[in-house]
Order: sequence, then structure tokens, then C-alpha cells
Amino acid sequence: MRAMTKLLSTLSFALFVTAGCGGKPALVDKLEQFTEQVCACKDEACADALNKQVSEYTLSALKDIKEDEIDKLAEQLDPLEKKFNACYEKAAGHPPRD
Repeated sequence: MRAMTKLLSTLSFALFVTAGCGGKPALVDKLEQFTEQVCACKDEACADALNKQVSEYTLSALKDIKEDEIDKLAEQLDPLEKKFNACYEKAAGHPPRD
């Protein structure tokens, strides 16, 4: 289950990279909100629920794909992905990874 959840999380962030907007994308703002929420989680159930929300939001955001924004979004989302994953692992009670 942990591997599947981690995979879904990583996949969700990868999909966010392909869905762009102008300026600071709404996707980045929303992802920052999800990341802060998962960092506030105290247990795996909370983190799993947020991971599900990220996945659902990602699927709805895919309709706005703009190829010319992929690299810029990737730069903005990489640190958020790392933070989200670290917070998820902590909430789930898993030891931190290097």
C-alpha cells in the first residue's frame, strides 16, 4: 500500500508538471496548499486522503496542458514534490529517506 500511495503521489506531481498556466500557475498555488496540508497531518489516514485529493485534482487539471510551460513548472514543482513526499512519509510513520 505504501508503495502504491508513493507512486500515486509521484505520478500526481509528474502530471501537474504537464498542466500549465501563465504567470504563477494556479496549479502551483493549489499544490502548495496540498503540501502544507499534508505537512500538518498527524497520521497516515490524513496523508492518504490528501494524496487522493491531489490525484483527483491532477486529473481535472490535465485539460489545461500547455507544452511551453512544462520546464518552468517542473522547476517550481520539484521542491514541492520533495516536501510533499517527506511530509507524507512522516505522517505515515515511515523513516525519512535521503
